[in-house]
Amino acid sequence: MDMNTKSLSMIMAAMVFCVSCDNNTCLRMRKYLEGIKVIDTHEHQRQPGEFHFYRHLSYFHADVQTAGAPANIDSMIKITPHVDSLWRVYGEYINDGRATSYYDEWIRGFQLCYGLDKPYLSRDDISHLSLQMEEKYKNYPAWFNECFSRFNFQIMFLDPYWNQFNVAIDTVHFALVFRIDSAITGVVNAATTREITTPSLLNLLNKKEAIDVSSLDRYLEVMDTVLKIFVRHRVVCLKNALAYHRSISFSDVDNSTAEKIYASGVISETAKKQLEDFMFHWFIKKSIQYHLPVQIHTGYLAGLNGKLDDSHPMQLLPLIRQYPEACFVLFHGGYPWTGDFIVLGKEFPNVMLDMVWLCQLSRTAAIRTLHEILDAVPYNKICWGGDVTYIEQAVGSLSLAREVVATVLAERIEKGWLTEEVARDIGRKIFRENAIRIYRLEEKYGIKK
Repeated sequence: MDMNTKSLSMIMAAMVFCVSCDNNTCLRMRKYLEGIKVIDTHEHQRQPGEFHFYRHLSYFHADVQTAGAPANIDSMIKITPHVDSLWRVYGEYINDGRATSYYDEWIRGFQLCYGLDKPYLSRDDISHLSLQMEEKYKNYPAWFNECFSRFNFQIMFLDPYWNQFNVAIDTVHFALVFRIDSAITGVVNAATTREITTPSLLNLLNKKEAIDVSSLDRYLEVMDTVLKIFVRHRVVCLKNALAYHRSISFSDVDNSTAEKIYASGVISETAKKQLEDFMFHWFIKKSIQYHLPVQIHTGYLAGLNGKLDDSHPMQLLPLIRQYPEACFVLFHGGYPWTGDFIVLGKEFPNVMLDMVWLCQLSRTAAIRTLHEILDAVPYNKICWGGDVTYIEQAVGSLSLAREVVATVLAERIEKGWLTEEVARDIGRKIFRENAIRIYRLEEKYGIKK
């Protein structure tokens, strides 16, 4: 069996379990979506470290944990490194999560990439998959490229949250995102110490010694230089994920107030928020200058963070009103506040809606939300991203998203709400054309519709 035949047989075997569409319309839509070269608007893809299968649970690890499994998987690996032995610790909890969308994304990657022909994993399956993955990960770049091409990705937007001032990325597969969280929160440390010592930032600026930032103006000069470097490296957007650390309510703090706080060097919790708020407004103004969309995390937080009230999308309303020239891309369906997420896209021309991660959080919520978006919002405002770490997870995420979109479009065709021609246009827009337009990819990366 040659490689092409083998790959096709693996995909067909996996589709037995991956595709829930059970009618001709849905299957046609699914097949059509699989032919679209995908622009994936949000990923955290990175080189794997020391391989162990149980470090590749993806988001499903949170479901396993809430089911009652030990929280620190690295500690358990040190105690019980063998995958079969760990199944005795985690197997019951893994099985209890088989109905979740996190599990669905997780197993789809194995079905499609490794030819797993079962709907659920057993201990023996995990032992076999572990050996397969370990072999592939010996040359992970080649394996990544194989899957990237086979499942029709064209480019992924890379958010390297672990090294937010890095511009040296693989531009064959990735487009650069500037995660601005560290630049925003860094102003507080700068106000206290009067210097910048962050190694990755110093490296970006080719500095070997600490940078003097004795005034707020000086800090802003440094950040402006940083932003210009990102622009030269074809950055496609700014990304704010501060919901993981604080509220996404950003007050408009004037320059005079921010300068006084910075100059005082005495930073209370209130003053800390004011300085961070000031910096985000500064970055929004810069985003307008450089025509860069601003992606913002809204809704559910990965892991078991619990600070859900900090990330309600409606907290962004004053910001959206204040900057009509800025382009805000709201993430994750605002889940569980999907209605508020949608109404912001309906009300404001400068708000785009990205369903990134929503399908993994809840397939049914994603189906319901996409139906409601199409009822309420022009479909040139919808994008999709995977939001995962390794290529199998990206493949699983894309497969799940294709199923969700195909299901919604097929339902609307069969109800007479859409023609199939318009449904296909919607699919192209969600998985490709909207991102090309919103992020100006033809100009920056030569990617055409």
